[in-house]
Amino acid sequence: MNLKKEKERQLYASRTTTDTMIGMPKRLYMSFTAYWSWIKAGIILLLYLIGLVFIVIKSIELYSDGKEKHQIGYFSAAGFVILTIPISIQLIINHLSHWYKPNIQKYVVRIIWMIPLYSVESFLALRFRAFAIYIRTLRECYEAYVIFNFLYFLIALLSNDESQLITIMKNKPEERARHKFPVTLCLKSWSLGEFLHKCKVGVLQYVVCKNITAIGICIMESMNIYDEGQWRFDRGYIYMCVISNLSQLWALYCLILFYFAFTEELTPWRPVGKFLAVKSVVFFTWYQSILINIIASATNVINSHGTWSTDEIAKGLQDYLICIEMFLAAIAFNIYFTYKDYLPSKYYANINSKDKKEQDERIDIDDENGYANNNIDSYSPTNKAKSSHPVFLTAFLQSSIPNEIFSDLSRVAKGEDLLINNNRVRINSEEKQKLLSTESSNDT
Repeated sequence: MNLKKEKERQLYASRTTTDTMIGMPKRLYMSFTAYWSWIKAGIILLLYLIGLVFIVIKSIELYSDGKEKHQIGYFSAAGFVILTIPISIQLIINHLSHWYKPNIQKYVVRIIWMIPLYSVESFLALRFRAFAIYIRTLRECYEAYVIFNFLYFLIALLSNDESQLITIMKNKPEERARHKFPVTLCLKSWSLGEFLHKCKVGVLQYVVCKNITAIGICIMESMNIYDEGQWRFDRGYIYMCVISNLSQLWALYCLILFYFAFTEELTPWRPVGKFLAVKSVVFFTWYQSILINIIASATNVINSHGTWSTDEIAKGLQDYLICIEMFLAAIAFNIYFTYKDYLPSKYYANINSKDKKEQDERIDIDDENGYANNNIDSYSPTNKAKSSHPVFLTAFLQSSIPNEIFSDLSRVAKGEDLLINNNRVRINSEEKQKLLSTESSNDT
């Protein structure tokens, strides 16, 4: 009897030891995965700090070796471009790989592309100064495109059906649609019903104006009558600057007016940070270039050096500063334009704070780009959306083709209102839970 109990005790002890040996690695693995995101972020931060230190040390070394200042500028600007591109591209890939809200994220991806494009174009303008005017002109055209997409991004955050926004706006106090001083001196207040249309037209005109002025700049430059940075009435720069500035200010004013009209509805989406992130790139860089040109032409702070004239140094300084600023902007965009805002769990948390009852009953699906209306799984980044192309490629194409611009330009030309009434698909709570579980399984 005692022998039997001893054998049972030994068997139990061996099983316990085996379970402990198997369980320890599993627990260690679970503990490691729980902190892996923090560990990965720390490693990436360390690598970028090493990169920054290397750029500074190498630039000092080149200066000590007697290298030309513009060569040092080429090196350090290229270093910041190399640091900027991976941050922005990774953010874009994250959005395309988590394509849960295409009607919103397509605008986000277009906005994020501004960072690597600005960075590369500024370096090319700095390095190839003979073609700099054309490169900068293309860069400024994308500025207008970004402002257009930012307004449509805010509209998409509020609703996939703009007729709802009209209804919401009509229920607001009339003060929300009134112009602010000094605009009230030259324009009458907009009615609540036409408010959204007027805001869209105000931003769309900047896209048209910027492209027209870009063509004009290229023509005047080929005729040697543009002279960028020269504030002379017999040169084209001053006229293009005034036209672009007025058009840009009006687009910015319409954006601000739209934000204050829908402040309560936009609050869950942190619109101020997003607005400042975009404004700091688009508008700050524009006024920075004007300030540098004024300093170069009105003072002796910037002087010619070697084969570089005063004007070329001023333009090169603007391009060099943008290369550095885009690195900081890439970090800000990762904070304010993160893909995590559009994961189903986070998305529902935001929209439920605005209108819980309505948003719990439905999900708006943008079907204008080929998604199957009755297939909620087409939002899953791991699903092929029942097509011959992966969702990643479909997402890339959706975010790359600006159908909205061509459609709205056509409507404006025909005198129609810029009102989109997208098809809506209602899904029940069970299907909504299915989407949330899909997100959970993908994260696992």
